Amino acid sequence: MTETATQIARAVAEGVTTAEAVALRTLARIADYAIIQPAVWIHRVPEGEVLARARGVDARLAAGEVLPLAGVPCESRTKANGVVVMERRLVDNPEEQKWLRHMAALAACGSSWSLIAKDLNRLGAKAKRGGIWR
Repeated sequence: MTETATQIARAVAEGVTTAEAVALRTLARIADYAIIQPAVWIHRVPEGEVLARARGVDARLAAGEVLPLAGVPCESRTKANGVVVMERRLVDNPEEQKWLRHMAALAACGSSWSLIAKDLNRLGAKAKRGGIWR
């Protein structure tokens, strides 16, 4: 069964699973799929680093931090979970994280993506490339 980002984030936030367990499942799916269709990666974070990052997310949650997208696996060229990749290191992007929290809260209340986009535009939040949300 494929889980949605919302289902994964909720399960991690509620302690049903951990970010590390999600990372392990995701790495296993990548390995299984590579047998069928080998993927071409420009760069792939080593498994040990993926798991270390997941354990870091679990530690932040255990300390009481609210991370709306905690545990959600993603692929990105420049950004993931409100974090900007710089020199192969992740650094916080507070402005983006603020909007991600806002979007996650609206989605949790049942808002459609269209309504969320309209709200972000109304509030003056710029999309990734500086344009409007659609």
